[in-house]
Amino acid sequence: MILTSKEEAEKIVDKFRNEITSFLGDNMKKLNGIKCALIAVDMILDIKSVYKDEKLYNHWHEIQQELEKLKNERK
Repeated sequence: MILTSKEEAEKIVDKFRNEITSFLGDNMKKLNGIKCALIAVDMILDIKSVYKDEKLYNHWHEIQQELEKLKNERK
């Protein structure tokens, strides 16, 4: 199943959110999950030599944009 950029962004956030310390409230877990996901996607985009396929690079860039939107919704 192919996910949209937004769905992929939310999936990454959920993976990080589930690893964040349990004493935080759900809102803070989500925000921290978004921040962690942004760091991970930034790292992926920094490895430009791996991307011989511009379509794949653009896909990760779109995920990054969706993560930024999620972060801004939480502010």
